[in-house]
Amino acid sequence: MACPMFTSGTTEWPPIAPDGVVSVPLPLEHGAPGSLVGNVLVVDRESLVTPAFIVRGDHLPILASLAASQTSALEPPHAMVWGVDLGAASSRRAAHKQLRLACRDVLGVATAHETLAHLFVVYTHGAALLEGTCLTAAGQVAAKLHAELERARGRFVEVILIDATGWEDEVALRDRIVQTVATPAGVAGDVALGWHSLTDASIHQAAMEQLC
Repeated sequence: MACPMFTSGTTEWPPIAPDGVVSVPLPLEHGAPGSLVGNVLVVDRESLVTPAFIVRGDHLPILASLAASQTSALEPPHAMVWGVDLGAASSRRAAHKQLRLACRDVLGVATAHETLAHLFVVYTHGAALLEGTCLTAAGQVAAKLHAELERARGRFVEVILIDATGWEDEVALRDRIVQTVATPAGVAGDVALGWHSLTDASIHQAAMEQLC
């Protein structure tokens, strides 16, 4: 019987393959493993299997490719991607409040996974709100999540919030997140990014440009 596709809240999104880490099919070119050449993620054949990651939260179309490539529930996750749908928020204030409330659930689930080194919160908001409306609040949420996880876990967890409103390239987002999961945490710390900054750069590159 086929697995159900997506649910919301803290319900798990079942992977297509139930036998551990799933290799993500990425283009093969010559170059340093995990680097970007234009919009192409360059990997070698030995680096196709990425550390375990899971996808949770709201069903966002932009996360469909990531959800299909996630690890089975039996594999301790190295990273978690959480979707937040702010489409029902009719004002900037309402969107900020909903984002903060959603991240309480994120914190509870993330704290339970002791192996996490990377946490991504991907959110989208409605067309009635201006682009980038939630980035300031998202930056504050990222800093709070980072501090709370470090306090609860006693170890560093990289926290990255991404505004994916209007982004339709789910494969590009998947590639950026997979690349980040495959590299050591610590470059970004806590940061909020708009998707336009990721079209020609990795997540860590975009984070460094913002922090410098």
